[in-house]
Amino acid sequence: MKPNSVHGGVKTHSSRSSSRRSELLALKQAEAESAKIKLKYTQQEAAFLKQKAESEANLQVLSQEKAFEASASNCKLCLL
Repeated sequence: MKPNSVHGGVKTHSSRSSSRRSELLALKQAEAESAKIKLKYTQQEAAFLKQKAESEANLQVLSQEKAFEASASNCKLCLL
């Protein structure tokens, strides 16, 4: 009997092992593809969070500049 043959319609131990290895390989490939997809979206999320943080920092600076300009303008009026 050949190692990977089917004998009388019944799979041999060797053919079952080969089938199981194929299933495991397919599972590992699917897991790897899933990990790639998750990584892609995690990188996009990180980029958006970075942009958000930069925008919020810029808004804080702008708010402080606005307050400073308003305060400086009031001081000039007081001196008149």
